[in-house]
Amino acid sequence: MKKRVLVINDHSDISKIVTETLCATGCQVRTSDKIDDTLELVENFRPDVVLLDDVAEDKNSSGICSIIKENAETRHIPVVIVSGNPQILYSFRRNKPDMILTKPFDADKLMSKVYYLLINTHFSGSL
Repeated sequence: MKKRVLVINDHSDISKIVTETLCATGCQVRTSDKIDDTLELVENFRPDVVLLDDVAEDKNSSGICSIIKENAETRHIPVVIVSGNPQILYSFRRNKPDMILTKPFDADKLMSKVYYLLINTHFSGSL
């Protein structure tokens, strides 16, 4: 079964590269450039990992991450915040993301982070 990855990023060029990279390795990918779509997509698509850009639509991703992590139905889903700001972790008061992927990144770094979360989540029995 293909692993599902949800990509929320308001830069279409980055979304395209991330999608192509993930699809080339057998993942099923759904994307949106609207951070407001995240919760609906999480509910309907049921991703195995969420890649959430921290500046999508100039909104703070910490609130969306907290909602995902506070919901009993979705808290098991790893959330990766994609950010060019090395201080981004300090904006999360609780319900921190599972990982931060700092920009710029290459395909190998992206895949190593995603696979790490997929493998560790799978072995913990959450998937």
